[in-house]
Amino acid sequence: MTVSLGNISFSLKSPVVIADNVLLLAAVFFFYCEFGMHNYFHGLSTFPPINGVYLLTSYIAIRSVIEPRLFLQVFSKGLGVWVILALVMLMLNYVLTWALYGNVYERIIDDIASINLTSYILLFDFMVLLALPTNLSLLRWLLPVALIFGALNNIYDITLFEDDYGYGYDFRAAGNYLNPNASAQILLMGLVISIGMVPSNLRFVYISIISIGILLTLSRGAIPILILVLLYLIIGRKFNLKAVVMGLVALSALTIIVWGSFKTTRSFDRMVEYLKYNNGIESRLAQIVNPSSTKIGIRKTVFEEHFQFYQKSPIIGNGLGSSKYFEKQYSASGHSSHFMYLHMLNEFGIPGLILLFGLPVSLFYFNTRWHFDWDVVVFGIIFLIAGIQSHNLLDAYSMLFSYAMVVAVKSKERV
Repeated sequence: MTVSLGNISFSLKSPVVIADNVLLLAAVFFFYCEFGMHNYFHGLSTFPPINGVYLLTSYIAIRSVIEPRLFLQVFSKGLGVWVILALVMLMLNYVLTWALYGNVYERIIDDIASINLTSYILLFDFMVLLALPTNLSLLRWLLPVALIFGALNNIYDITLFEDDYGYGYDFRAAGNYLNPNASAQILLMGLVISIGMVPSNLRFVYISIISIGILLTLSRGAIPILILVLLYLIIGRKFNLKAVVMGLVALSALTIIVWGSFKTTRSFDRMVEYLKYNNGIESRLAQIVNPSSTKIGIRKTVFEEHFQFYQKSPIIGNGLGSSKYFEKQYSASGHSSHFMYLHMLNEFGIPGLILLFGLPVSLFYFNTRWHFDWDVVVFGIIFLIAGIQSHNLLDAYSMLFSYAMVVAVKSKERV
């Protein structure tokens, strides 16, 4: 809408567009940056993250009624079709699990079904949210800001030296993501998709800040992936020599300023004490260098336990909630599998594993046709490797937002 005051004219956004933009801003920080989960988990907020899902879903439902094309537009993309298939598989598995194991798993079935259903609905919400007019333009500056915040938060994280932060993870940064591996995965995925949104003369500084945030997680899987991503960005000429020189100067100045300020704080004294009496960093680096380390041995034991359980029903799996049931009742380690592929095999059988592999494939289909894109290839590789480290790829809010974001950004680029 254009408003004129004398000889001066200016544009005003409609209330609906303003609401769309505000909701995207809230969604990026509440879900993608995980403020909602982090603050609730640490007792900094009494607002349950699930309430944020309800609010977003309500708004998306209203917008879809007002503009049905938004609803239809989602299902013209491969990821939208994947959501439908996931919902159908969830419903079929829910009925089958109650029929076969209802008297064994009991309430666990409903709990896990609710988590899965919420995740799929939220993924749909994110796709609609990013399809709203002007929201993608807003995302083009909002995403780099969010990722820089995530990386800087990791840097801040390791200076706290408290049980719930870096100290609790043996000097590993997790930021808002509660888990160092999850933090590294989100930053890696975001870096690949967002690099084109950053001015070319600032890209080296941007890449450096994100890379530092990733390295501070000391994630065994993320660090070699980061090296591959950096090689990809260099080969793809995502930044030039001038940007590198400017970036090195800026980073050097920033390092001097930050280090000079940090040395005068109480956190610096705590860091010195921590490094003097705690061998957490040394042990973690040993785990990265030595694959036969103790931590690897524990992961191997956990994997073998869950794999033996899976072999009871290798075709259709052991049913919805079976992983949680086994973890509580029979696992000697008491740990979840931390392996997405085995988790899906246990819960959904071979069809579930096929569905999981179908997600990165679905990202290549948008604008009613298949598209080959190297950014999506690299994103998919990060996703597949992340599945070796985590079993939360289909229920972590930040991950779900990342999938919707890839499709939205690439759809716009092709147009």
